[in-house]
Amino acid sequence: MKSVFKQIGVIALVAIIGFSFAALSLTGCGGGDGGGGSGNPDLSGTITIDPDTGVTTGMELTADYDGTETVTYQWKKGDSALFGETTNKYIPPEAGS
Repeated sequence: MKSVFKQIGVIALVAIIGFSFAALSLTGCGGGDGGGGSGNPDLSGTITIDPDTGVTTGMELTADYDGTETVTYQWKKGDSALFGETTNKYIPPEAGS
């Protein structure tokens, strides 16, 4: 039963990270608007995180953007950025949301 709750927690973490990437991109983080990330650029692509189901603690997550803009990555847990996690790959060390 604990593993089911842990798996649900990790799935929730993946969903929040995905929404965080969408929010970061829509608010102009990473540039593209010429104003240091303070605008709302029109993005041509979609952000995905793989895998998006069956995620467990210790499993590598990969974020991809299929648009033409250059993007940067920052993984977050809740409202806090995870220090040093600025690549498109992340391995969650613990369950969370």
